[in-house]
Amino acid sequence: MILIVTYDLRSPKDYHDLYEVVKLQGKWWHYMASTWLLSTTKEPQQVVDAMLPYMDATDLLFVCELTPKFQGRLPQQAWDWINTELKPIFPWPFDLPTGKPATVSDYPFAPSTIPTIPEIKSPWTAPTTVPDKADPILPSWLFNPPDKK
Repeated sequence: MILIVTYDLRSPKDYHDLYEVVKLQGKWWHYMASTWLLSTTKEPQQVVDAMLPYMDATDLLFVCELTPKFQGRLPQQAWDWINTELKPIFPWPFDLPTGKPATVSDYPFAPSTIPTIPEIKSPWTAPTTVPDKADPILPSWLFNPPDKK
């Protein structure tokens, strides 16, 4: 998931330690002065808890999850980073709530092709022939059940 971290730092102090704490929260992108994007498994509250000790009481902070519905004006490298880090909510092909099959165009943040799922091959294969009654590994009672009286 990608978290948006934005703040308003109001004290005239060195916030170097705060920036280092943000960088420790996951993969990050920082192009705008007071906004970071974090690709992380952490919840917003965990990021807030990590940052608050390095902020003054008058500083403001907002952390939320980025959803697939976004728009703006950013350099191409920013869009490339977002599209790489923002994973689809559902793997395709999934049926949409409308009942029609999903396509790549239903996921504008997704790669341009639908990935193929590799065939899973079991290391065990069933025998293709019936074992011989003289098979030394199998017990003889499999082939000669006791007589019923």
